[in-house]
Amino acid sequence: MPMRRPLCALLLFTGCLTAVAPAAAHDPLPTYDRVRLSASEGRDVDSDTLVATLYKEHQATQQATAADEVNRDVTWAIEQAKAAGVRVQTAAYRTQPVYQKLHIQGWRVHQSIRLETGDSAKMASLLGDLQQRLSIQSLHNALSEHARKQAEEELLVAALQAFQQRAGLIASTLGRAGHRIVEVAIDGSGASPPVPMAMRATHAAGSLQAVAPPSIEGGTLRVQVRVSGTVELEAASP
Repeated sequence: MPMRRPLCALLLFTGCLTAVAPAAAHDPLPTYDRVRLSASEGRDVDSDTLVATLYKEHQATQQATAADEVNRDVTWAIEQAKAAGVRVQTAAYRTQPVYQKLHIQGWRVHQSIRLETGDSAKMASLLGDLQQRLSIQSLHNALSEHARKQAEEELLVAALQAFQQRAGLIASTLGRAGHRIVEVAIDGSGASPPVPMAMRATHAAGSLQAVAPPSIEGGTLRVQVRVSGTVELEAASP
């Protein structure tokens, strides 16, 4: 019996060491001489797409009358756009009561459509036709998905090279033997917000009177890519 007590104590002590060792192995490694930096590249890209938003709004004493007028003209506009080979999709549709002295005196119905094409001449001609019944809400230049991705990929290469060069410059200036990249984050800001084209507002009166097409001029959009991250500097050169 007396010999068993030291053996139990030894086993208990060994078990404690075994339990502590794995915990120490998971402790985070010390970090030092880390620098955060960023680099960005951007350029102006010629727009290759035109986007227009048109709407039809009608007010009548009866809701059905107002809706029928809007539905007919929007359906007509969609058919015209498809026939011209322009991408079209419907947008917001709203039905609102018109009040006078807290009583409903009529109904106002509103619907928008969105047009998109890379052919400026085709867009101008179509808008001239559609303004017989619809009004233009906005018109602006844009970048197609293909043009934006191509520009971003080219800028990404340049931004990564600039990031690497900046990290090397910091290391050499501080007299370090080199550096290693710890983490990198890439932010593609995409194209800058489109700038609406200056144009005079028009209001379709529901007549079929011919309307001169709006003036359309191409432009550029800014595409930018930013690379940021952390580098760890090596020890100073001997």
